[in-house]
Amino acid sequence: MKVIQRRALSNALLLLGSVAWSLLRPVAWLVRRREDLVAFYGRDGGRFLDNCKHLFCGGSAETLPGIRTVYIAHSDELVELIAGYGREAVRKGTLAELLLWLRAGTIVVDSVDWTDGFRFAASQGARIVQLWHGIPLKHVQLARVRGRARRRFGLEWAYQLYLRASGRLRPVSWLLSTSPFVTEHAFSRSFLYEAVSHAGYPRNDAFFDGSPLRMLNVDQRAASLVAAQRQRGGSVGVYAPTFRDSLADPFAKGELDLEGLSAAAMAVGTLLLVKLHPWMHGHLRSTDHHGLVFVAPDSDIYPLLCHADFLVTDYSSIFFDYLMLDRPVIFFPYDLDRYLRQERDMYFEYGEFTPGEKVFDLDGLEAAMRKAIMDPSYGAGERDRIRRTVFSHASGSAAERLYRELFPRASNSSDVGTGQ
Repeated sequence: MKVIQRRALSNALLLLGSVAWSLLRPVAWLVRRREDLVAFYGRDGGRFLDNCKHLFCGGSAETLPGIRTVYIAHSDELVELIAGYGREAVRKGTLAELLLWLRAGTIVVDSVDWTDGFRFAASQGARIVQLWHGIPLKHVQLARVRGRARRRFGLEWAYQLYLRASGRLRPVSWLLSTSPFVTEHAFSRSFLYEAVSHAGYPRNDAFFDGSPLRMLNVDQRAASLVAAQRQRGGSVGVYAPTFRDSLADPFAKGELDLEGLSAAAMAVGTLLLVKLHPWMHGHLRSTDHHGLVFVAPDSDIYPLLCHADFLVTDYSSIFFDYLMLDRPVIFFPYDLDRYLRQERDMYFEYGEFTPGEKVFDLDGLEAAMRKAIMDPSYGAGERDRIRRTVFSHASGSAAERLYRELFPRASNSSDVGTGQ
């Protein structure tokens, strides 16, 4: 109940703030925008991760001549770190950020954070490129709102009014998708957009390009432990569950036994990276259990994901990305019935669209991990079927393809896509 009350208060403040900041909109239309200036605003308030990070990594001055790219960072430390790689960033919440929103001809985002505060008003007249942060298995944005309104209140019009007032119903100029199938069956039901690209996700470029900038905001302790495990000839797995509406992690709620998960990892001789969703409370980062490594929740898991022999998840979109590596995926939806009933509807039938073994307890998980380690080809046919469906390009170079669509003149004269 407290979580619901906090969320309701947050939404009310967001609505009031959006109305107040609307006074900035006329100013935004008067300021002349620069077509050669591109601003990047990552999810969770400017964190250096996900699609925004990796598209930024692929667009330096050398690879996009004549185009200036600037990242809006959540901290002064991140601004300095990005500058250390010869790239430009400004601190979130500063005058420099406001001026960037007013002047940038193109603004790249991968969440709905850009509609908060002054940003929606200041972005009037800019070309908005929405990358989003994953192929959605579960309902997001408009599809989620419509389903929630029908199921709980029958007041879809009220939600639509809120979204319009807060700016979340504004059509974006470009929407990034991964295939026509995903666009038709998921994104077309969830976003308003003027044009769509099927270039694929820049974050998956990290599987094929290990340039130094991509390693920024990667959990270095986890990376070192993975390297040591590899030197010993051991296997590595990743457990990445998505969040629930309560925002509590499964260990804090008692739904999963931490000692039992540790025992399962030890039994099969694997190092299991546990990457909880950043929104989960009780991250357990300092907890030390044999066989388990808790990865910093706000860090970027993608440069590490390519070193994993298998992935364990539940309803997270991360499994779609992992299909590019053609390695086993284990689905651990221990609360499947409750999740579908109380939390989210889905675009696709869960059993049909999740190419991997389904387990519902730790004994089943241990057996599935052992099978994945011993036979990496297990389930390859089903993985290939889904991969071909959701990806038009099952390889790297997504940033290069997207930049060529967005900036054909600049990208035609250079090789786009490698970071620094």
